Amino acid sequence: MRDHHYLNPRLCYGVRRRKAKAAPESVVVGEALYELKAKGKIRAIGAGMNQWQMELQLAEHGGFDCFLLAGRHTLLDQSALPEFLNYCHEHAISVIAGGPYNSGILAVGPRERATYNYEPAVGEVIEKARRIREACAAMKCHSEQLLCNSSLRILRSLQ
Repeated sequence: MRDHHYLNPRLCYGVRRRKAKAAPESVVVGEALYELKAKGKIRAIGAGMNQWQMELQLAEHGGFDCFLLAGRHTLLDQSALPEFLNYCHEHAISVIAGGPYNSGILAVGPRERATYNYEPAVGEVIEKARRIREACAAMKCHSEQLLCNSSLRILRSLQ
C-alpha cells in the first residue's frame, strides 16, 4: 500500500525575477519546506526555473536536494555548466534538465517561425541550430540523439 502522506520531491517552480536575487517570499516558502522536510512530510526540496543564477543562490543557501533547470543545459545554451552544474555536482544536488529543445528550435530545426526561449529565433541562434542540424546529418543522427549523448558526456566528465 502506498503512503500518501509524502510529496516526493516538492519543487517550487515559476519564480520570475528580472535579477537573480532571492526575494523575501522565497525565504518564507523555503522555511516552510524545511519544516515539512524536518517533520518527514516531504523527502526532497527543489526549485525550478529557466535561469541558473537564482538556483545557484538557493543551492548556496542550503537545504535543496534538486533543481529543475529549464533551457540552460541544451545544445544551444550551456551557460549553467561552469558554475551551477559543477556546484550541484560537488554538493550532490540533483538537476533535472527541462526544456532541452529551447522551446522548439532544436526540435523543428532552423526554419521560419522556429522559437528559442519562447520568442522567435533570430540571427546567431538560427545559425548555430543550422550547424547542429548539419553536423547531425553528417553523423546520420537526429539532434535529440546528439542532445542525449552530449548530456551524458558532460555528466561523465563531472564524475
